[in-house]
Amino acid sequence: MGKSIWQKFELKIVIIILFITLSLSLSFYFLIYSQYYNLTITNLKDDAYIVHQYAEEIISKSSFSELNTPADEEKEIYLTTYKQLDEIRRIANILYLYTAKQNENGDYIYVLDGLDRDAEDFRHIGDPIEDEIIPELKKCLNNEVVLDDNIMVTEWGIVYVTYFPVHDDDGNVIGAIGMEFDCENLYNSFSRVKILTIVIALLLAFLFTCIAIVLLKKVVRNTETVLIKKDQLLVEAKEEALKSSQAKSDFLSRMSHEIRTPLNAIMGMTAIAENSNDISKIRYCLTTIGTSSAQLLNLINDVLDMSKIETGSFELDLAPLDIEKVLMKVCNLVVDRAEQKHQKFDVFLDGNMRIHYIGDELRISQVITNLLSNAVKFTPEKGVVTLTVKEAQEDDGYSVLQFSVTDTGIGMTDEQINKVFTSFAQADKSISQRFGGTGLGLAISKNLVEKMDGQIWVTSEMNKGSVFHFNIRLKHSSWQDQTMICDGIIPSDLKMLIVDDDKDIQKNFIGLVDNLGIRAEIAQSAASAIGFVKTAKEIKQPYDIIFLAYKLPDMNGLEAVNNLIQMTDKNSIIIMTSFLKWNKIEDQANNLGIRHFISKPLFPSSILNAINETIGNTLKNPKAEISATETVDFSEITLLLAEDIEINREIVTSLLEDTHINIEIAENGLEAVQKFKADPDKYNMIIMDIQMPEMDGYEAAMTIRKLDTPKAKSVPIIAMTANAFKEDIEKCIACGMNDHLAKPVNQADIIEKILNFQ
Repeated sequence: MGKSIWQKFELKIVIIILFITLSLSLSFYFLIYSQYYNLTITNLKDDAYIVHQYAEEIISKSSFSELNTPADEEKEIYLTTYKQLDEIRRIANILYLYTAKQNENGDYIYVLDGLDRDAEDFRHIGDPIEDEIIPELKKCLNNEVVLDDNIMVTEWGIVYVTYFPVHDDDGNVIGAIGMEFDCENLYNSFSRVKILTIVIALLLAFLFTCIAIVLLKKVVRNTETVLIKKDQLLVEAKEEALKSSQAKSDFLSRMSHEIRTPLNAIMGMTAIAENSNDISKIRYCLTTIGTSSAQLLNLINDVLDMSKIETGSFELDLAPLDIEKVLMKVCNLVVDRAEQKHQKFDVFLDGNMRIHYIGDELRISQVITNLLSNAVKFTPEKGVVTLTVKEAQEDDGYSVLQFSVTDTGIGMTDEQINKVFTSFAQADKSISQRFGGTGLGLAISKNLVEKMDGQIWVTSEMNKGSVFHFNIRLKHSSWQDQTMICDGIIPSDLKMLIVDDDKDIQKNFIGLVDNLGIRAEIAQSAASAIGFVKTAKEIKQPYDIIFLAYKLPDMNGLEAVNNLIQMTDKNSIIIMTSFLKWNKIEDQANNLGIRHFISKPLFPSSILNAINETIGNTLKNPKAEISATETVDFSEITLLLAEDIEINREIVTSLLEDTHINIEIAENGLEAVQKFKADPDKYNMIIMDIQMPEMDGYEAAMTIRKLDTPKAKSVPIIAMTANAFKEDIEKCIACGMNDHLAKPVNQADIIEKILNFQ
C-alpha cells in the first residue's frame, strides 16, 4: 500500500502549521503588550493633567509675574510658591516652572527648578534653559500641550516628560510647566510583561502547533477514510450496477419466456381452430386464446406500470369508491384459480368499518389482486388463502385501512424477503422456472402503496407460508348509501338457516344477522340441516331463507335439496352458496327448483341483496353491471364508430351484435365529423378512436363540440384507445369527451358505457 497523504507531505505541513501559529502568537504578543503599554502611558497622561491643574491653581497670575522678574530667590514669594509646588511633587517626581519671555540675551530662563534646592546643579532664577528643552517650550508658549508617548532614559534616570502652558485670566500663555515622572519601576515591569508575553506567545505557538498537527492528522485520516469509503461505495455501486444489469438481463430473459408462452398458445390455438371443424375443439381453442390474451395483457400492463414508476410520471386517479365492491371484483378474479387448486379462500371484512372512501379503485384492486394471485400461485393444493381488511386508524376525515393476505404456501427465507420488493428481481431464480412471472408485481405494488401514503411488508417462514400486509390512507367519502333491509321487511320476523361447515363463514353470517336483528341457526352438515328443517316443520316455525353451501362434509348441497324441499314450507327460499360459478351448476340447481345463488367469498352486501331480492323489493341499481349471461336491447340506439383499423371495427361490431344496436362506421376523424354534421340527430352516441389519419380523435371531438347545433353539445363521445394512462384519460375529457374505454375492450365494458349514457 502506498504512502498516505500525511506521510507524503508531513514536513511541509508541519512547517506551514508552525509558521501560521507563530504568526498568530506574535500577533497575540503585540496585541497584549501594546495594550498594556498604551494603557500605562494613558494613566501617566491622566496624572500629568491632574498635576498641571493643581500647579496652575497654586501659581496665581500675579505671583507668576513676580516670579518671572529676576530677584532674590530667597524672597517669600519664591519660597511660598516652591513650598506649595513641592507638596504636589509626590505625583510628579520633578517639576519645573519656565518663563514665557526671553531675557536680554535672547535666552529662555528657569523660574523655579524642580530639584532639591541644596543640590549643586540646582538652577538659579534666570539661568538659561538647555537647548534640548527649547523646542518643547516653544510649543507650550504657542498654547500646545506636549505629551511624550515614550518613556525616556536620561541622565536623571528613566522618566516620562510632559509640558503644559500656564495661562492668565484672559487665556494668554504666560509661562510653562514641565514635569518628569519617575518610571524606572514601570519600565522594569514593561520588560517583565514583554518577556512574559513572549513566553506565553511561544507556548501558545507550540500548543497551537501540536493541536493543529493532531487535528490535521485526524482530518487527513478522516479524509482518507472518506476516500476509502468512496472507493468502496464506487466498487459497491459498480457491483450493484452489474447486479442490476444482470437482474434486468434475467428479467428480459424471463419476459421473453413469459411473452412467448401466451403468444405461442394464441398462435398455436388459432392455427388449430382454423384447421378444425369440431365445434368443441374450436371452443376450447378460443377459450385458451382468451386466457392467454389476458395473461399477455397483464404482462404488458406490468411493464408499462414499472416504466411509469421508474420515470416518476405515475399519478393516482382519485374518485369515490366502495371498498366492498372493490373486494368483490378482485375476489371474482381470484376465486376460480383457488377453486382449480382446491384451496380454501376466505375474506374477512371488519363489519364496523365504513365502506365508502375517496381513492384510486383500479390501483387498490391491482395491489390486492397481485398479492392474492401470488398467494394462490405459491400455495399448494388444498391450502388456505385468506384476505383480511380492517380499519386500523381514523382521524380528521381519513382512515388507514390495513389489508393482510395470508397463505399456507412455500414461504420465504430472510434473504428472499429482503429482495422480494425489488424491481426486476424474484425471491429465487427457480421461482420463475416453477411458477412463472415477471418479478415486477410486488415492486409495482410497493410503489403503488407508497403513493397512497402507505407501506407494505411481509412476514414469512419457509414451508409454512407468508403474510403480506399493506396499509393505505384514504379520505372519507360523503356518500354512505349502504344497502339495508328493504322497507316492508321486519328483520325480527325472519328466520334463517345457514348450512355451511366453514367456521369463518358461519362467523360472518352470525355477525351480520345479529346486527340486523334476524333470527338465525347454524347447521354444519346436510344431515344436521335436514334435522333442523324437520324440527321447524313440526313446531310450525319454518325457515324463511336457507343459505345452503354447495359443498358439505357428508354430501353436496344439491344432493340435500330434495330432502329439504320436501320438508320446507312452500314459501321457504333456498339460496345456494359456492365458490363455483353459477353457470357450472345452474342446470342441476334449476332442475331441483333452486333459482337463487350467491358466490363465495360472501360479503355483507351480497347476503343483504339476496335477502332483499328474495323476500322483499330489490334495491338493485337499474344501471348495475351486466353479467355475461344477460342480454340487453339497444335496437333504438344508433352508434357512430370512428375507427381506422378494420379488425378493431369488426371486434366492436361483433361484441355488440346481440344487443341489436345500429352502428355506422367512420374510418377517420374527419369522416366522423362530416357524418355527424350531416345528420346530428341521427346519432345517440359516438365511440372515437384517438390515433387516426386525416384527423385524430382529439381534434374530431373538439370540432364536433364546436358545431352550431344543440346535439353537438350533448351527444356522448367515448374515447376508445390504447392510450390508457391517467393523463391520456384527462386529455380525452379536456377535449370534450365524456368517458374512456381502454383497448383491448370487452363486451361488458362497452355495454356498461352505453348504459351509463342512456
